Amino acid sequence: MKKRTYVSFGSVGAAALLFVSASSASANWSSHVDGARVGAVAAWDCPSGSICFYTSKFGLGKRCVWPGRQNESDWTGGDLKCSWASSNPTVRSIRVMGGAAQSVSWYPLKNYRGSRSCLLAGNPGIKHSFVAAQRVLSHTANSGGCQT
Repeated sequence: MKKRTYVSFGSVGAAALLFVSASSASANWSSHVDGARVGAVAAWDCPSGSICFYTSKFGLGKRCVWPGRQNESDWTGGDLKCSWASSNPTVRSIRVMGGAAQSVSWYPLKNYRGSRSCLLAGNPGIKHSFVAAQRVLSHTANSGGCQT
């Protein structure tokens, strides 16, 4: 059985976390890696229309940015690489900016494999910090919700 995690945010920003079983600052960039912007930034800094993953809670630490609606099957060797994912692919927070996607799914393994987790971006610019670090090596930006 795979465990899927869904995070949903209502209109007032309250979070609900469900576990479902299923069968199967812009400045301070430290580097640019094959098009993916990576680096330490101000808290929750994320370009308009983008999806940002951070190494620390509350949008802090190093960040990897993908243009909205762009899927990435391999954070370490795909079209846009995330430099810190090859040594420690853990994510502690995520931000989905307006126009980026209605939901974002992420996976602990390359090629969208492993237990899927999903963030439903109910409000533009939604921010979420995880209680436990999430291993992420691939993700999809979805135009719909977190359904399978």
